[in-house]
Amino acid sequence: MSDEAAALDRINQYRAQVGVPPATMHPALKASAAAHAAYYVQNAPVSGSIHDEIEGKPGFSGKDFFARAARFGYSNSQSTNENIDTIADPVAAVDRLMATLNHRIPMLDPAYPDMGIASSEAGGRNPITVLDFGMPAWKDSFQPQFISWPPDNGTNFFRSYRGEGPDLFRKAGLSPIYPIGCPITLTYRGSGKINFDTNAMSLTDAAGRAVDCLKLAVDEKLFWTARNTGVLAAVQPLAPGSTYTVSFSYSLNGGPPQLRSWKFSTGSGIAAGDSVMAAKAKVALAKPGPNLAKADPAVITRWQESDGPVAAGAIRRSWLYGADVFDSRAEAYIEGAGGNRTVYYFDKGRLEINNPAADRKSQWFVSSGLLVRELVSGNLQLGDGKFEGRGPAQVPVAGDPGPINLTAPTYASFSGLASLNNDHRAPDRTGQAVSESLSKEGAVINLPTPPTSVTFAYYDKTLGHNVPDVLLNWMKALPGDWVATFGLPLSEAYWMQVKLGGNDKMLLCQIFERRSLTFTPGNAPEWQVEAGNTGRHYFTWRYGG
Repeated sequence: MSDEAAALDRINQYRAQVGVPPATMHPALKASAAAHAAYYVQNAPVSGSIHDEIEGKPGFSGKDFFARAARFGYSNSQSTNENIDTIADPVAAVDRLMATLNHRIPMLDPAYPDMGIASSEAGGRNPITVLDFGMPAWKDSFQPQFISWPPDNGTNFFRSYRGEGPDLFRKAGLSPIYPIGCPITLTYRGSGKINFDTNAMSLTDAAGRAVDCLKLAVDEKLFWTARNTGVLAAVQPLAPGSTYTVSFSYSLNGGPPQLRSWKFSTGSGIAAGDSVMAAKAKVALAKPGPNLAKADPAVITRWQESDGPVAAGAIRRSWLYGADVFDSRAEAYIEGAGGNRTVYYFDKGRLEINNPAADRKSQWFVSSGLLVRELVSGNLQLGDGKFEGRGPAQVPVAGDPGPINLTAPTYASFSGLASLNNDHRAPDRTGQAVSESLSKEGAVINLPTPPTSVTFAYYDKTLGHNVPDVLLNWMKALPGDWVATFGLPLSEAYWMQVKLGGNDKMLLCQIFERRSLTFTPGNAPEWQVEAGNTGRHYFTWRYGG
């Protein structure tokens, strides 16, 4: 079974739980989804909506999903819809989208019996899954009329929700502090009009205690996809292994009030019911540290998506960002809001918000700083085209801090090797062994016998550098697009001698535009690949100390 067919099967499993007939793969919608996935891989990062295409760009197949459905022959193209997730795993994408609000509803909607699913990526970059939905003929009502999620007596319900775009709670004037409880929904697809009485909606725990909730009635003006839906979401993530009772009050076509109540339970343990970012497993999201807890919700979300499972002990690997923010401030940046941008420093990197009024659903609302470019070039960036010369950083790229790691290569050691101006390109060495070492002075020496066997697995044509298999596999296992986090490779990967924990170690290191990565063969397998402490290194270079 293909990944796309498995994803459709997963959707139909969810639909069966609420009595919705199964959907089928429609060839025109599948072609539309595949075309848009191919467009995204070629053009990411995209500006504007991730659903839209720009005519003239490579792979253009239609400006929106309506146009693409029509192009590939779907007869009722104006009654289509689309979900997108930035992972190239359709089954995991379905599970993740089921933990949302807006993106869950079309998967369960009886109005959409036709679907098209496609995924793509390029060497681990620009991953995407596209799910297109179609209504073959316009109708005003469908069976079943009511779709409740979670279903009556459902188990292992997702506990946490961290928002999505558009954010219906904020559009309605509410102010959630994410993460909150996963939204509970009652959607009406019958004839006529439904009116939800939000004051009479309730959620109670097993002891009969009322749970404080955000309450919302979604009409077509607020968001058409989720129209005629009542929403309850606990202001805090739901407790694990717990049973809840939910009640919705509503009236149909001006008739008397009606009440619909049912029970459901959450999963128990760290990995049950909380899916949001694990590609194929459900993991809990850890509580952010005290400094991170004060950050913009989008920054917290980014951390939870990647390092939340690490902090919770659900997966074992090195940090991608770090346990907490160690400094946050407004830094001067000409194109930023008011001439500044808000930055958050972690041990491993820096997250930035250039425009707090920008589209929060964009993958670039929070960006990862191009720290290594600055450290190697010695040019502190103060605007898109403004720099201040500081000199390349004499800070060790890997291992212990400088005073006890005096002979280790520094960022300055890469000055004659990094492709800062599309120079110093290397040939495609895919399949060849990684056998070169780098000294602090920037000298490259071929090692007759490398410390262990590592092979180049990917060649980036943009800047002209090869990425070893051990580093590429680690990055591809992370959520999202690794280029958005690490940037393009700036150099080849080199073996280097460093002090680590006071001991001499030979490790492999490669610098990227935003981060560095190391591979230490002698470490336990889950700790062999680690992100360098680029955030700390940059902070030291920029501010001293």
